[in-house]
Amino acid sequence: MAGYRRREGTRSEYCQREGISESALDYYLRRAKRGRIVPVEIVESGGACEIAVVLRNGRRVEIRAALDGAGLSRWIRALEHE
Repeated sequence: MAGYRRREGTRSEYCQREGISESALDYYLRRAKRGRIVPVEIVESGGACEIAVVLRNGRRVEIRAALDGAGLSRWIRALEHE
């Protein structure tokens, strides 16, 4: 999101360069404006994948498993489902 705000060129060029659709960009910009997107920090651990997500209601979800891209995608979809 910060990259979009600092962009050079058109909105379409930005989306093409980042590999996202303009509708996806709109979706995330709306969520960010409402405070529904928070920054994350990605740290290489060299071992098993560990992810901790703190939800708005204070619940903490921790995932400690070896995940490939597909496995991580499944977790993200499950967490985004409201």
